[in-house]
Amino acid sequence: MFFASDATATVYNSINNGQYDNCNIWSNGCAPNEIQAGDTVIVNHVINASSPMEISGVLIINASGDLSLVNDVDLYQSGGLEVYGTLSILADFDMRGTMYNSGLSIIQNFRNRGYCCNSGTIKSSDVIYIQGGHIECGGTL
Repeated sequence: MFFASDATATVYNSINNGQYDNCNIWSNGCAPNEIQAGDTVIVNHVINASSPMEISGVLIINASGDLSLVNDVDLYQSGGLEVYGTLSILADFDMRGTMYNSGLSIIQNFRNRGYCCNSGTIKSSDVIYIQGGHIECGGTL
């Protein structure tokens, strides 16, 4: 499991269902659309996001969490994504970092240039591109 440990790192936990950009659903102020290296966003509820997302830090979707995004998501080399619940990206997902999926990930266009350990299910409504990346761990594609 990834987790920020830097003294200046910020951890944002969802405390309610709602829109990602609603500061009232987060325990530590507004969760950013650009998750910086060292920062962690933890989704424990049903969250909808309508802005693009860039992940250099860590995004965790717990078993009780459901994150739906309608714009592009970039997971940079320093970034980590852990899906134990449900992730839905109705746009492009450009993955250059590390993804652990034991939940359900529904991704319109999945471009894998990083590492994915999938013991859950990844569904693509369009295409999965493997461009130098790896998918392993015995899950369903």
